[in-house]
Amino acid sequence: MCRVDGWELYRQGYVLVIPTNRTTNKEGCAVMGAGLAKQASQMFSDLSMRYGQALRAGDSKVFFAGLRLICVPTKEHWSEPAQIGLVAAACDFIKATAKDYPALQFAVPRLGCGLGKLDWNVVKPMMKAVFMGCDNIIILDDSEEIQGNTTENVGNIDTLLDPDDYVSASLFQEYQVDTGNFWMKREPDCVGMAISFTIPNGMKMMKVRDLAPPWGIVNDYRNQVINEKQYEVLYLAYLKSSLKKYEGNTIQEKLASLLVKAFELAGTKHIALLCYEKEGNFCHRRIIFNLLPEAIKGVMK
Repeated sequence: MCRVDGWELYRQGYVLVIPTNRTTNKEGCAVMGAGLAKQASQMFSDLSMRYGQALRAGDSKVFFAGLRLICVPTKEHWSEPAQIGLVAAACDFIKATAKDYPALQFAVPRLGCGLGKLDWNVVKPMMKAVFMGCDNIIILDDSEEIQGNTTENVGNIDTLLDPDDYVSASLFQEYQVDTGNFWMKREPDCVGMAISFTIPNGMKMMKVRDLAPPWGIVNDYRNQVINEKQYEVLYLAYLKSSLKKYEGNTIQEKLASLLVKAFELAGTKHIALLCYEKEGNFCHRRIIFNLLPEAIKGVMK
């Protein structure tokens, strides 16, 4: 049987897991070692610097959303053998990330084996047990691990949104949703609701945390690691997970179910979904506005 190439899957849209270590050099950059880690650092010139910053901040397991890479340590020092405990912790992190982004596919190599010198016959059943039930994770073992079309459902926006699935306008007659920043002027009957994890000091309002984007996506966009299109794909993938508890089969239907609850809590038919971004700038509130049923779209700022 032929072995599956991780970089080939990466080119098809998969998130690739990069096993590495917790060592940094005198410049504060991560020592990326050999194998996939060395290849990744050669392909992405700032990866060792960014991962080194994370290591020095105490974060050894990192999802670089814009690069579609996950770095996890399987060793303490680059020259040491891999540790099964670190591999287990890495698998838990990969599984949690895959659950947060169910619309993305994740490719995981033989963690800790090869140069790490762990026995694949020991590691493989452990990885399979941890990843059981995660249909968007594949293990880079043999070709039999991959089922079906490997290019399917890897985060293309068209697979996340179906224009025919918008909720019926009759559900929201006489209701209106605006979007803007926290300081926008609102009509007297309009109740503001935060779609971020925090609100400015001195302000009091309800928070709709399920619509708040993960900080990693926001930070990567601000640092120009990802563009607007990539931000939208990652945010929609995150919404698929965060809105899972609401009724409906699509993101639009689940958002509609959330809004029903929001209108009930606000006690009004007019709400504004607010965040920090300046008026006119791209951010997640524009994505949310485009998901709204046409009947309730109000002002977008």
